[in-house]
Amino acid sequence: MAKDIKTFKESANSNFYKPPSADKLKKSNSGLTGLLNKIYGSPKAQKFYVKGQGDFEKRGYKLFELQSFESNGFSKNYDESRLVYELAITADEDNNSKNYYYFKTGLYTGFLYITVKDERLCLEIDTGYSDIFFRRMLNVANNVFLDNTSSGAKSAKANSLTGLVSFMFLSRFKSAFAMGMPSEYKTINEHGFNVKGKIDVKKYIQKDMLLGGALSYSYKQRQYVQDVIDVLYLAMKTLKESGEINTADYEKYYRELRQMRSDKTVTHATIHNIRKHRSLNNPLYNRYKTALYFAEMVLEMKEVFHNDESSEMGFSGFLLDISQLWEVYLVNLLRKRFDNEYNILAQEELELYNDAFYKRTNRPDIVIETKDGVPVAVLDAKFKKMNYDKDDVDRGDMFQIHSYTGYYNEHSKLTGNPPLRFSALVYPSKSAPGVQTYSPLYGLNNAITQFAVEYICVKDNDNFEDIKNSEDAFLDRIEQLLENKTSAL
Repeated sequence: MAKDIKTFKESANSNFYKPPSADKLKKSNSGLTGLLNKIYGSPKAQKFYVKGQGDFEKRGYKLFELQSFESNGFSKNYDESRLVYELAITADEDNNSKNYYYFKTGLYTGFLYITVKDERLCLEIDTGYSDIFFRRMLNVANNVFLDNTSSGAKSAKANSLTGLVSFMFLSRFKSAFAMGMPSEYKTINEHGFNVKGKIDVKKYIQKDMLLGGALSYSYKQRQYVQDVIDVLYLAMKTLKESGEINTADYEKYYRELRQMRSDKTVTHATIHNIRKHRSLNNPLYNRYKTALYFAEMVLEMKEVFHNDESSEMGFSGFLLDISQLWEVYLVNLLRKRFDNEYNILAQEELELYNDAFYKRTNRPDIVIETKDGVPVAVLDAKFKKMNYDKDDVDRGDMFQIHSYTGYYNEHSKLTGNPPLRFSALVYPSKSAPGVQTYSPLYGLNNAITQFAVEYICVKDNDNFEDIKNSEDAFLDRIEQLLENKTSAL
């Protein structure tokens, strides 16, 4: 039977530190408890953690994609598994026998499709911020500073994640298409007078010789893999109809695919089969594997497979490490402003206690140093909510940034260099602080190093220019801290 997809939405880092009240769940949880009971039986704590893409492969989640930014020169090696989601439980205070279920999420955004029995659940984890800001982060992370991310057509159902998947499909397809469409040699059997290839001797003796006419022959000819064309065309057509495709850039690809497509119906089985197609093992066409993966994501999100009875995906999805994107975004903003005067280092490796059995390696997110290699600031990028409440600054994060600061300040004593000018935790925020966000280190009035809780203010209704102005304000404050002009902050 066909499976209806029940979609539930959460934001990254939701309910992570504090569970929602039972009263809130009573109002917002309508239908969720019953569905989860139906899918899981009696749902106790269901958790999903990952370390990295390799973790998916070890556990056999072949239909899972973990998008990172290692191509930008960033690589995070997590010592512990990181939360994607947890199906948590809270009890009604007035009736302890009544349980309410809710999703707790970590620092990944994306889609998770869960198929159990005859039910399909889609958990959509968004960033918690506007689509424009998400696209701005993606552009800056890829060093596209001049793109006006607030322009472009979008369908009414479009959001930051559908936009991202559409972008990933189109960019991967464009890269793959540059190498030509996947093709393979096929044997063609024909009957006629203009012989080419190899005569079929058996047919000649049994049939052709008696008739005294045309000959049967066969030859090999290179042909495109039709199923690959059909899937890519359907994904491109879906985006075109939804208004999420830049026709100026992709119309030519759409026209070519339309000319080559067949009339076959594309199903999940079609995609499942072409994933194993031998032509995609050719290094020339290997990039189509990723393009086809995102093509399937596009078709899933647009519910093109809504009545596809062959759909038995089990567990699949697409995840993006939003904390890593936030870090890359900040690094590229800083490099654009300060590269002429400072080196902006990302994930610099610090080897601690090298000669001891308890040796460790630490990696500060961002280190700013002079062109002579003298560290002057260390920043830790935190993609967490910031409402300027004491509880918003996690105790572990405070210890971590002060640990980095202590390391560099001790190192400066040994090298004869001055201590750091400042260290900071940097958050996205939906409001300006209204409170003091910097202090002398540890609150000691005579401390040379300053400590700051820094932010980029991004409101839900901000346009591209508003976000750009907030970025400039952040960079101005960093510049003042670098120049020890704290009185101006």
